[in-house]
Amino acid sequence: YTLVSKHFSRKKLYNFSILIQVAAFVILFMNTFFFGNNIMVMFAVAIFIFYGLGLGMVLTTVLLSDTVEYGELKTGRRSEAIVFSVQTFVVKLATGLSMGVVGAGLAIFGFVNDADSNVLLEQTDTAILGIRLLMFILPIIGMLIARYIFNKNHIIDEEYYAGIVEELNAKRGSNYND
Repeated sequence: YTLVSKHFSRKKLYNFSILIQVAAFVILFMNTFFFGNNIMVMFAVAIFIFYGLGLGMVLTTVLLSDTVEYGELKTGRRSEAIVFSVQTFVVKLATGLSMGVVGAGLAIFGFVNDADSNVLLEQTDTAILGIRLLMFILPIIGMLIARYIFNKNHIIDEEYYAGIVEELNAKRGSNYND
């Protein structure tokens, strides 16, 4: 992150992290139909998915820390403990909701499971298509929605953030960054 953040804005990096994952998921989806589930394609694509995911996770932390100063400027109170604890809760909530969606989706598509058996059960074509949709298409849709929401609502760019820090420094009468 440190190397690329010197050359690109946070907003561009966030969009890049989403788009690289979307492109990788599209290739991974195509791998199931056109490349015969080639394991080397899966490994190569996984590198891009996890790079985009890691970059997005770092950016989430950076962007959240920006909101701490923004909140302090607007309210006069610094509340990073609340911001970061809410983030942990939101991640857990999102994980629970996504597992619920996947579970409901598998049920809708007729996934066959025998948890007590070590035998690989045969899945219907509908179940296999549903699994592919849940693994590839649903994440792509979610990432594109996240990208849209971020681009529509994100207002704290580097210039605005520098102004926030400058104004907070002036209020405090000290150098905030040191």
